[in-house]
Amino acid sequence: MAKSSININVDALIRLASFTRDLSEKQISQVKIRAISTLKRRLGAEASRQISEKILNLPPRVISGYLDVKADEQSITLTGSDQRPPISAFKPTWGGRTSPGVVATIWRDQGAVVLPHTFLRPGSKEVWQRIPTSRSKTQQVGQGRDSSRQVIQSAGALVGRLPIVVRKGPAMARAVYERKHGDIYPQLVEFGRNILSDEVSRLVDLLKNR
Repeated sequence: MAKSSININVDALIRLASFTRDLSEKQISQVKIRAISTLKRRLGAEASRQISEKILNLPPRVISGYLDVKADEQSITLTGSDQRPPISAFKPTWGGRTSPGVVATIWRDQGAVVLPHTFLRPGSKEVWQRIPTSRSKTQQVGQGRDSSRQVIQSAGALVGRLPIVVRKGPAMARAVYERKHGDIYPQLVEFGRNILSDEVSRLVDLLKNR
């Protein structure tokens, strides 16, 4: 199984199904192609629902945009993107300039956490953060009267004003494979097995009644 993926061996599940015992290899191939197509359509939606319910504090419609489902003749693979949804998608709150940072629930098992040095800006829905600098020497980055307000004091210090970046959440791949904050693999395999069983049974009945 690839690091950022969940893989379901569809071929093995279908061939073990008792419904297919009286079918020819050609018929089994037809059933497999159609059953795989059905599961491929439904697996992404089910994975989105489970991740939303058990792992990430995001609605399924947001999660689905970061998932990809691919299928071949042997298996179906669900992959989480390395892209990171913005913290704004997690419905954060902010107490204003005197607060230590934006508050958001990202992982459901952790509850609400404070994200240090983050803030909201008027006219923007995103959560912003001043980025640390890797420079080792004290520098001034402004000009004129503003220069004294924009001093980088040491390595790892925060830039006084700019640059700032949009704060992102974890990569969706972590929710798929990491299993640190919740494991959807057993439920997805069971879901796939049930969908395949029902679909194979339906398709075999159609073939036999022709």
